[in-house]
Amino acid sequence: MTTLALKLTLAPIIVLVASLAQRRLGPLLGGRIVGFPLTTGPFLAVICLQYGTVAAARAAAGVISGQMVVVGFCLGYGHLAARVRPLWALTGSLVLGALAGAAVSLVHPPWLATTVVLAAVALGLYTWPSAAASTRPARRDTAGAVAARMAVAGGLVAGLAAAARVVGPYLAGTLSSMPVILSVVVPATHRSDGPAAATEIVRGALVSIGSAVIFITVVAYTVDSMDAVAAFAVAGAALFVTSLLPWARLTPARP
Repeated sequence: MTTLALKLTLAPIIVLVASLAQRRLGPLLGGRIVGFPLTTGPFLAVICLQYGTVAAARAAAGVISGQMVVVGFCLGYGHLAARVRPLWALTGSLVLGALAGAAVSLVHPPWLATTVVLAAVALGLYTWPSAAASTRPARRDTAGAVAARMAVAGGLVAGLAAAARVVGPYLAGTLSSMPVILSVVVPATHRSDGPAAATEIVRGALVSIGSAVIFITVVAYTVDSMDAVAAFAVAGAALFVTSLLPWARLTPARP
């Protein structure tokens, strides 16, 4: 019953809190919230409860590869937003993310894959295209849009947890990192508020991915060697501390 409750409620609740916070923030900080492990964290907790710590560690290794998909998506959209229409920017970004994730899935062990992801985040921020910052507030989502986002997050966690028995925890972990929320929010913002706002969202998400991949790596290396609750607590502390680091300062100063 506890596992079922986590599947159905944890990820949607986290998404709801993030959506409510994003309404009060600009696109950049809103993107930072989206970049945190809103679905992968609950997914790993469910895998740990349902299949054990060994499977959770394996799934976390897959999530690291999946984070590279999100990095590729953010970099692609950041460079395409000002050049093409939202649909083409979305398509190009998804293709780039898939290629990047496939490449990192061949990198082992997990700490080396994490190093590659962090290097890609740092390089991506340093080479981020200069553009005027958006001065518009984050787009106010309707109640229906937030509810749909919560349903997608809950369904994703529950579905992937069930699929882990068939496809294995590593592949399920990789799939759990797919930029589902970003793929909905960013093109919608691009259409309604323009490319500058969309670019700020993916830049904010890219900044948070550095902390997210550290959280996931800590889980991968500790969940099977210490108490699971303590492992997630340590990972959460690492997420919090690294989220305070000046990742965004890697971005060149705007003209």
